[in-house]
Amino acid sequence: MNLARAFAEMATNNLKKPAVFWGQEEFSYEQLWDQALWVAQQLTKDFDIKPGTRVGLWLKNCPQFVPAIFGILQADAVATPINNFLKADEVNFILLDAEIDLIITDATMAEGVEKLVALRPGLKFLRIEDFPERPDCIRNYSPSTRATEDLAVLIYTSGTTGHPKGAMLSNGNLIHNVESCRAVLETVAEDRIVVLLPMFHSFMLCVGIMLPLLVGGTMVLIKSVHPPKNIVHDIILRKATILPSVPQLFRALMH
Repeated sequence: MNLARAFAEMATNNLKKPAVFWGQEEFSYEQLWDQALWVAQQLTKDFDIKPGTRVGLWLKNCPQFVPAIFGILQADAVATPINNFLKADEVNFILLDAEIDLIITDATMAEGVEKLVALRPGLKFLRIEDFPERPDCIRNYSPSTRATEDLAVLIYTSGTTGHPKGAMLSNGNLIHNVESCRAVLETVAEDRIVVLLPMFHSFMLCVGIMLPLLVGGTMVLIKSVHPPKNIVHDIILRKATILPSVPQLFRALMH
């Protein structure tokens, strides 16, 4: 089993169910899986991405993060989420270290992208604004061929004591992490998990994205955490059941 196959199975069984709530918008499993297939198709045909190739994800929190990461995995490539708060030269270090020549990004990162292009003229980009809302995908796609032990995600440390270091996570690593979280939180398909921390971080990647989507649940993706009452509003509106966060935000919500 690998992450792409696990998501494909869950999406196929829950086509019309909301996978992500984003403010007043809803994104079904069907829509996000079709977009993931479209991304995989672009990567392999237009960008000639081969199995095991590292592809960067330089995005702020958004629903398209889901088809972006699962599209990379469906293409048998390796997803490399990058901190969207980093400066261009810091991102460039990660790109060079991970041997990344293609980044999936969005229009809000335009200034950083411009600086990256100056540092790496040959760098290629796929922007989420180009994702079709309802892509026409052939459902008889070829399933991902990656094995449980194959590398799925290369995620970098903050680099507080030096240069960031890439942690190599296999499909099996993340699937077992998800299963551990599922058991501890007793997560079921009816759960709605609040996502308000950065999706590029390993915590949200596992608990905020992989956990709900691999058990058939729903992500309640918060558009803005300021003021904190926005969080409370969305929690109540979407009847969220699980809130993974950090002490600072829990204190803010308490007050």
